[in-house]
Amino acid sequence: MRPFLRLLTCLFCFLLSGARAQDPVYRVYDRRDGLPSNTVYCAFQDARGFLWFGTDAGASRFDGRAFRGYNVQNGLVDSEVLRIYQDSKGRIWFLTLKGLLCYYLDGKIHNPYNDPDLPKGLADRGLLSFREDAKGNIWFGGLSNQVLRIDPSDHCDFIMPDTIANPARAGWTFLYEPEPGVMIVNVQDGLVRINSDDLKETPVEMPGIGDTVAWMENTGPRTGLLISTRGLFRLNGYEAELLLSAAEIPAQMNMGRITQDEDGSLWMMNNDKCVYYLKKTPGGFAPALRYFTGQVISRVYNDREGNRWFTTIGNGVYKSPANNPQISAQYIPNDEHREQVFSIIAARDGSQWIGTSNGSVYHREGGRLSRFDLLKENNTINRVLSLLEDSTGNILCAADRGLFLLARRSDGSYEEARPIPSIEGFEVAGLKRLFRDRNGTNYTSSLTGIRPVIQRNGRLYQGELTHPDINFRVYAPFFASDGRLWFEHFERLSYLEGDKVREFPQFDSLFISRITVINETDDGCLLIGTYGRGLYVMKNDAIIFHADYNSLGLTGDHCTKLVRREGKIFLATTNGVNILQWDGASLHLIEKFANRDGLLNEYTNDLAIDNRYLYLATPDGVCTIDRIRKKTKALPPTTYITDFEILGQSVSLKAPIVVQPDSNSIGLTYIAPTFDQPHLMQFRYRFLPDDEEWTVAATTGILISDMDPGYYRFEVQAKKFNSDWGPTAFLEFRILPPFYKTLAFRILMIALAVGLAFLLIRRIIARRYQKQFVYLREQQALEVERRRIGADMHDDLGADLTNILIYSKIISSAEALNERQRGALKKIGETSNDLINKMNEIIWALNPSNDTLDNLIAYLRQYAYDFCELHNLPLQIESSPQSQLIPIKAAVRRNLFLVLKEALRNVLRHARAHQVKVHIVNDATNRSLLLLIEDDGNGIDRSKPKHGNGLVNMQKRIAEIGGTISIDSPGTKGTRIQVQVHY
Repeated sequence: MRPFLRLLTCLFCFLLSGARAQDPVYRVYDRRDGLPSNTVYCAFQDARGFLWFGTDAGASRFDGRAFRGYNVQNGLVDSEVLRIYQDSKGRIWFLTLKGLLCYYLDGKIHNPYNDPDLPKGLADRGLLSFREDAKGNIWFGGLSNQVLRIDPSDHCDFIMPDTIANPARAGWTFLYEPEPGVMIVNVQDGLVRINSDDLKETPVEMPGIGDTVAWMENTGPRTGLLISTRGLFRLNGYEAELLLSAAEIPAQMNMGRITQDEDGSLWMMNNDKCVYYLKKTPGGFAPALRYFTGQVISRVYNDREGNRWFTTIGNGVYKSPANNPQISAQYIPNDEHREQVFSIIAARDGSQWIGTSNGSVYHREGGRLSRFDLLKENNTINRVLSLLEDSTGNILCAADRGLFLLARRSDGSYEEARPIPSIEGFEVAGLKRLFRDRNGTNYTSSLTGIRPVIQRNGRLYQGELTHPDINFRVYAPFFASDGRLWFEHFERLSYLEGDKVREFPQFDSLFISRITVINETDDGCLLIGTYGRGLYVMKNDAIIFHADYNSLGLTGDHCTKLVRREGKIFLATTNGVNILQWDGASLHLIEKFANRDGLLNEYTNDLAIDNRYLYLATPDGVCTIDRIRKKTKALPPTTYITDFEILGQSVSLKAPIVVQPDSNSIGLTYIAPTFDQPHLMQFRYRFLPDDEEWTVAATTGILISDMDPGYYRFEVQAKKFNSDWGPTAFLEFRILPPFYKTLAFRILMIALAVGLAFLLIRRIIARRYQKQFVYLREQQALEVERRRIGADMHDDLGADLTNILIYSKIISSAEALNERQRGALKKIGETSNDLINKMNEIIWALNPSNDTLDNLIAYLRQYAYDFCELHNLPLQIESSPQSQLIPIKAAVRRNLFLVLKEALRNVLRHARAHQVKVHIVNDATNRSLLLLIEDDGNGIDRSKPKHGNGLVNMQKRIAEIGGTISIDSPGTKGTRIQVQVHY
């Protein structure tokens, strides 16, 4: 939609006195903006905030940005939609000239042809009035006194009151509910009371109202308004109170409708090509004002944001924006057109002087405007660009055609304007600015330089040029506190000090554009406003600060006027007004105003300030800003999600939304109805659970694709320019994954993987079992062989060695042997005994039945005990309880035994110990066995050369079975051997 803006100037007059009233601001909507027709009968705002308009070409819904039309192709029974209402069930009823019932609900129009609950052909002469009573009955009033009633069960009754004498001559029927469930309707000769329980009709009288009723309607429960031949009445139940007599109502019997404002003021519409406004006063009503002369206003409607809508026959819809209590506006009307305002000052007496585009100056005092024309010629360009009040109250006016004076009389009135010539006697044209130095002397700047305003012989003149070298166009003149006269000359900053003119060419690349205004701060810093680069602050001839739209958030970078007051800086731009504060080092933006705040036009030509108000001169009139009253926040808007599209096709928002994997391109449309600066509406949205932060956008829809499968919650909020973020609207949907990402597919794949893994593991285990079985068979055969070898050694070698031992003892007992022979035999016996012991050790190691932990511990204990007892060596031995039949490898048994054996032999041979300690500890948790052998002997002297391999062999044996061994011998304090192996 391309909004078409027109600001209308309508003549507002008092009905009797003909006094002119001030025009408000309007915006026009018509067919060019999307309305189906420029003939608009009514306006209505539904519960969600949308505005509906009934036209002669169907109905149209408006959200503040776009119109959406509904006609007979969409389900309407007639294109002539006279009235629109909404009931408590959310149905939006269209009252048409054809008279058939139809309503809108959930995006669909229901009519008698697609909804069996709606009757066909009952009312055939049009419907105009509507009322839902306290019991849930819906009443319709039509032409020729027809009445329709739909009860809460949606049953429809057609009522034609019996009291009508001639139905063909009867007019429109209006409805009024004086008590719950009872409806009063107007008929040809009075009023009829209809009870909703039995539809019984009885005549009713309201004293004083007369016989003929032109219009009536409820304004609240049991209250209403009524117009009759005797005047305007306020209804309360069955009582009628006269508000305005017939003589006080203009063309009362032609009134089509009355709209009552919140303050009780009335808008009266009739066929008199205007609309009347009666302002409510403590004593009644002010005299009627006539608006829109020459136009037929069909309805005045106030929306919930405070905007006022005027529907017209032939000219579309006029919207008057909601009143801003901080900002008021005033046009400056001429006889033929509205004048642009170029300059304004606030006089010392509290009035304002306004310079316009057509050579006129207006004096605004209170609510009155007095006009002064500087030139009488027509078709003459004579903009009044600057105004100044001198010390006596006279008003100086600088215009295109010269300098003019409005002299103040002693009684406070002003003489007609007269020109102020130059002292040389010629006209000085092209004046740009009026300004004053620190001594109170007034000056003008023009295309030919700067001149003082002087007085000679009781008359004012423009004096000679202040400097002969300054004979060119001068902009932005300003007298600084140090006495220097600053000005802009051909886009270059300059100043006059004494007779010298100094320029600052070094700033040319900085300013680039024209300098439009110069002023200074309280601490003497120069403020330089440019037309395109914002505002600069200069101190000691150097720029120390720069403020513009990007850096400080100014309304714009094209500065037009700058005024200081009360320590604040008021900067006007072509995009609004800024209020700034200087802290000695930087500028701070306090507040700003633009169109969104209610300005007539953002382009501000001039500004003026008094004790309370800030006055802005704009091309469309004067805006007055109350500096005491602060901005107020509006209620946050409500957002509605209106559409969800999949590959461009809309889907229902009521059913669960499921997006197929091959359709992962979705569009979402949402709207937040508002009619107060709708183009400044902002939205923010997010997709949960993916998004934690909001995405801010100005559009009313998004398109997104390639989202991951899953469940999503789309959330969206809206924010008006003057409100907080509104409530969250949300929509949940699901994006299905492709078949290869579905749970069933994953379960199938997992099942296949588990099956394959099972088969693979089964095969591996089978092979492992097979190898284990072969290994066990080999081990079993090995054990059998070990047993056989052990048995053979015991039976054969053991017997033979025993025989040798016996024979050696027998021979040694003979007396014939000498000592040498006896020693040899003794040696043979000892050797045989050692061989028998070693053979027993080997047999123990070979026997598979000894491959248990408790057997090993028992054997080690026994061997240590026997060894120490044999060699008379004191022994202290400790071991873990032998209660578990834990299997242990033969190699572990054998190597631990040999380490113990070697350690005890070393104690006996080398240590000369008095005691030996043996600890055997089983750590069942870590499946390890600790063997600790300690003595109190000499220890190991590591300085002597090593002759044996005992210690080395012990380390190798323990390493072979994956254990650890530590040998600690601190000098002469014995030896400690610790062995740890895992079984």
